[in-house]
Amino acid sequence: MRQHAISDELIEQDAADKSDRIQARINQHREDMRWLMGSQSGRRIVWQWLREMRFFMPVIDTNGLAQSHKAGAQAVGTKIADDLLEACPDQFTLMIKESHDRNRSTNSRN
Repeated sequence: MRQHAISDELIEQDAADKSDRIQARINQHREDMRWLMGSQSGRRIVWQWLREMRFFMPVIDTNGLAQSHKAGAQAVGTKIADDLLEACPDQFTLMIKESHDRNRSTNSRN
């Protein structure tokens, strides 16, 4: 009986260690996202990535392979946007505003 108790304790400790390591990785990822979104240039880069991943556009295509490719890219964009919204929602909103401001100033020059 004693051997099972020690084994159970080791299993619980291993699970707790893994949980702590996973939580540390999640926290580091969130901090990295905040760092990236903390500057205007970082937000411009992320905005471009989301555009290239078709995050803001429909994925419908008459070619099934092209549609699958677009849907996969959009799924990655959705994951990134979800991570950003969780880590730094205010910066995400600011990124959208900055993009609209850039578009307005570009359109007013034309």
